[in-house]
Amino acid sequence: MSTTETAGTSQIEKTKQQIRRLVSEIARLSETDVSDEEYFPNYLGRILAALAAPAGAVWLRNDAGALELVYQINLQEVGFDQLGEAGQQTHGRLLGQILTNNRGAAIPAKSGGTEPGSPGNPTDYLIVASPLTVDGTAEGLVEVFHNPSAAPVVQQGYERFLNQVCELGAGFLKNRRLRGLVDRQHLWSRLESFTRQVHTSLKTNAVAYTVANDGRRLIGCDRVSVALRHGKKMRIEAISGQDVVDRRANLTQLMSALVDSVVFAGEPLVYTGSTDDLPPRIEEALRDYVDEGSSKAVFVMPLKETQDDPEAESRYFGALVVEQIEDNQPEPQLRELAEIVVRHSETALYNSQRYQRVFLLPVWQWMGSQVSKLKGRGLAKFLAVLMLLAGIIGVLTLVPGEFRLEGDGKLQPRIRRDLFASEAGTVRNIRVDHGDRVHPGDVLVEMEDLNLESQLQKAQIELHRAESEYNIKRNQRNAEGISEQEKIQITGDLMSLDANRESLKADVESLQQRKRNLNIISPIEGVVTTWGIEERIANRPVQPGTLLVSVADDQKSWVLEVKVPEDRVGHILRAQQELKPGEQLDVTYVLATNPERRYHGKVEKTAMITEVVEEEGNVVLLTITPDPEDMPEKLRPGAEVKAGIICGERPLGYVYFHPAIDAFYYNVKFWLGY
Repeated sequence: MSTTETAGTSQIEKTKQQIRRLVSEIARLSETDVSDEEYFPNYLGRILAALAAPAGAVWLRNDAGALELVYQINLQEVGFDQLGEAGQQTHGRLLGQILTNNRGAAIPAKSGGTEPGSPGNPTDYLIVASPLTVDGTAEGLVEVFHNPSAAPVVQQGYERFLNQVCELGAGFLKNRRLRGLVDRQHLWSRLESFTRQVHTSLKTNAVAYTVANDGRRLIGCDRVSVALRHGKKMRIEAISGQDVVDRRANLTQLMSALVDSVVFAGEPLVYTGSTDDLPPRIEEALRDYVDEGSSKAVFVMPLKETQDDPEAESRYFGALVVEQIEDNQPEPQLRELAEIVVRHSETALYNSQRYQRVFLLPVWQWMGSQVSKLKGRGLAKFLAVLMLLAGIIGVLTLVPGEFRLEGDGKLQPRIRRDLFASEAGTVRNIRVDHGDRVHPGDVLVEMEDLNLESQLQKAQIELHRAESEYNIKRNQRNAEGISEQEKIQITGDLMSLDANRESLKADVESLQQRKRNLNIISPIEGVVTTWGIEERIANRPVQPGTLLVSVADDQKSWVLEVKVPEDRVGHILRAQQELKPGEQLDVTYVLATNPERRYHGKVEKTAMITEVVEEEGNVVLLTITPDPEDMPEKLRPGAEVKAGIICGERPLGYVYFHPAIDAFYYNVKFWLGY
């Protein structure tokens, strides 16, 4: 045997070994529990490598039974995207025929029937296709594009190989179907547990927290919140993972505004990154909420009342907010599970609300239980309870306690600057982002105004023309041989031209100054505190007075800006009047991010005016100086805090129940004329 024949035989053997290895890898891959997104790229890639084919595709039936392309390699390189509508239809009929026949085929290039609508291969490549058959039904097919000049025996080899690996691919699809059945059985078990839990209690708050926490586990998302109607507004009743809802927190208020806009529209909101085609009110509320919470997906599903009369009109009494902060779950599955939770929870929530609307329900419950107990020894126990209550009232009346008023606020650098647009223009370049450190004179935002640029160019051209005319006239006056009368005339012209030239210089300088004003420059050293600058103003037109970016000096002193309801400020003012000169009210505060650690400070000043804040009502702003020796280690502008202003001592009863007592004095005694 010659050396050439030996080398050829060795190369053939290596190729066979490589193909066997690829088939073995496909077999192992088909037995693994991986997602379609991970399986099909590896599966198709190995097929093309084994056949040395330039392109291929995997097609699967969707829920409607139509073929859908799930993965492809190099279809553009074989001209698939240039077939045109007629070519695409011919190719689609070819795939349909292979699925109907449920057997593989090798179709030569540029082949097909002569009758309109007949299947065929409109490409310049040989198509080798084989179905993915599961339990006798073709669930899809694998299509490979190859060299059209391959010999018939080689084409048969391609077809046999593709049939073999399609059996392996069908095994993966069958295993995936079995896993889906197991997952659905597990889902029904969890759904049964969820349904049982939400109907355990008739207390609206308890049901809401059960829906939020158990619903989050059932859906598998990052956060579920329950909003219920209170008057004309929606109020966040429960948030998964939180024992108490801080309704004054910025994120909670933005969520309430978003729910209000969605429930008003009466249609579910599904956000997965795009706000196209949303009503302006919902789009604005959604953008504000996502900027604050950084959620990748947000579903707001309105909850509808359950009416006894099927013909009665139902209205929305709340909403379920489902959020995905990390995008690790497909959107259709997330929405399907959210709709299941909505269907099972809206009845439980509505029934609990109807139950708790019973007038004086706690009183009737307590009276019914006590009447049943007042028999025999029950009377003695009742008297003992009365004595205990008398003792408690005595303690609440006579024993003093620390009187502390709470308020929510933010920790801010004392020196802050909000930078506004001084000229109308379009934002073209944003040089900073949230958290970037800047220095005085740094350009933060660059804007342009094409109209201003045009005016400047026009003014500069006119100035250049005026300069030229002035120089020409001056040279004429200095030329030899002109009469005195001509010099006088030229001198007059020069004075007129000079006045015009100075006017144009002033116009150019004014326009250049306006152009410089388009750049937003930092007046101080600090950090950028504005979140989502790029998304909010990039490439957008702005008007003078539009807030573009905020900068705060985090290296110097900090303050707490705490909002206290107006009806509580009187206690603070009276406590300040009782202080000695130079003394200030003590304050303790905690950070929302670290509520276990308590810090201290002093009330620096109390605002002289009242502000109106949505959902908080009338509030008064307190400026509090933190104790420099007791400051948080990591300071973050805008950090949420809860502060307690210590206003001396009062009886324990007043300390615990002063809101009700103040309301009594403010409302009842006023109307009674006392």
